Amino acid sequence: MNCLGNPPNSTRKEHRMLDILFLSRSSLLYAALLLSAITILSLALLCFAYEATQKFRRRRGLF
Repeated sequence: MNCLGNPPNSTRKEHRMLDILFLSRSSLLYAALLLSAITILSLALLCFAYEATQKFRRRRGLF
């Protein structure tokens, strides 16, 4: 530590690198969670659309 109580440059750089790594890990986690949520919602929407078209075809006698 210097007279101002700040750590030397090397430890500051190490902390900065650790912060960047932590941020990238957390953003990757958020991206993976968002991608899985979008996938699940789009699959649910496709299933809903398929069921709706099947119901429509059965009602109209097109099936």
